[in-house]
Order: sequence, then structure tokens, then C-alpha cells
Amino acid sequence: MKFVIGDIHGEITKLKQLVGNIERYPVDRLIFIGDCLDKGENSKETLKFLHELSGQYQCDFILGDHEYAWLKFIKSGEYREFILRYGGKATMRDFGILKLDPQHASQKIYSPFKDFFTRLKKYVILDSYVVSHSGINPIFIDDKNWEKLDEKEFIFQRNLFIEVNRLADGKRFIFGHTAFVDPWYDGYKIAIDTGAVYSKLASLTAFEIEKEFFIDSSGLRRNLVDFDISVRPDIIHEGRDDKNKE
Repeated sequence: MKFVIGDIHGEITKLKQLVGNIERYPVDRLIFIGDCLDKGENSKETLKFLHELSGQYQCDFILGDHEYAWLKFIKSGEYREFILRYGGKATMRDFGILKLDPQHASQKIYSPFKDFFTRLKKYVILDSYVVSHSGINPIFIDDKNWEKLDEKEFIFQRNLFIEVNRLADGKRFIFGHTAFVDPWYDGYKIAIDTGAVYSKLASLTAFEIEKEFFIDSSGLRRNLVDFDISVRPDIIHEGRDDKNKE
């Protein structure tokens, strides 16, 4: 069975709880939708656990905007303000980084987890699904050359993609990035970022693509066919409580 796991943001306790629930099933592949670090409980322990899981299962790691920002910063010093504003201070704490500079970040974050960072993908196609961090820029949804697109087209999408009401070459998107209070399915796409980092009560969510069901860190299982596609859950707006996550 193949499970796509939503935005973790360093929530290591919820990640372990979710994986424990997933392992009740015959797992053969785990796909992580990006934003594994920043904001939450402990990003360093999260990356360690992901490394352990990659030794047990086939794992795919999708590029999120937070991984993208760290990689850009380490390479060229770009995205410094993004990192400081959107939860990077928590990652600095977890890795013992006192001053944010590219060389130090490379030594502390990139080098120990080089395998993770070099394996990041823009998207993964699985059966009748496309998995990417934030969907895709809608102007490219019918493009046949996604590999040639810039990474940004898959990691920074939000409102325009949320309004998309067509399939991509017959495939539905599974995406994260935009945090909803509940999983969302509208017949065309599936959102699995349920804001685990924003509240102690919020769960980390995964979606199994063969049997088509959601399972979360609390142990709740829900089938896709039971969702009302006319109902969109509320969005948890980025920035509402980011000050508590840095």
C-alpha cells in the first residue's frame, strides 16, 4: 500500500504516531509531500526519523517551499528573510545554529542529511494521481513537459490552484502547502495538509492511494468515497500563529 504523508513541519511526535498507524497495513511505499522541517517540535529529529524510514521502505521525498528556501539559502544566500519569517528559527534551534549564514547552515543541516536533500523531487506520478507540494501552476496543468518547468511552479501555488476544476491528463492531484482544518476532496484534487503544526489538537494526515482512504496521527480512518465534494473545509491561514512556531 502507498501512503502520501502531509506537511510535517518538524512535528516528530505526530509523525511517529502516524507512521505507527500506517504500519498496521502492508506498507510498500511512503511519499512525503514536502515541508518536513521548520516551525514545529524538532526538525532535526524529524529528518533523522525520515532517514530511518528510508532504510525500511521505498520513500519518495517531494520538494516543499521550506526545503527549497534552505537549499537556495545554502547555495546563494537567497531566501534568508523567508527562513526567518516562516519558521526557520525553530530549525536553527534544533540544529544549534546561532547565526544564520550559508556555510554554517550547510555544515549543520545539509551535510548530515545530504541524502534527503538530493533526493527531493518536484512531483511523483502514482497510478491515477500526481503528487506535488502545492499542486501546479494552473497555466501548466495541460503541459506535457512538466520536467522542464521550474520548481517554483510546484511549490508556491495556492489560491489559483485551489480553484482548478479539471484533471491533469486524467489524474487527480494530491497536494499539501495549504493547511485545511480537515482533508479536502473536490473530485479533482485532494488536500492533505491538515495543519498539524498549528495546534496540539490538529492531526498529521496521510492518504492511501490504492484503497483511497485517509489515516491520521490520532488513528482516525476515513474513506474518500464518504467525503462530500461540495464542502470545502476552512483554510488555516499562514501567519495566524507563526510567532509561536519560530
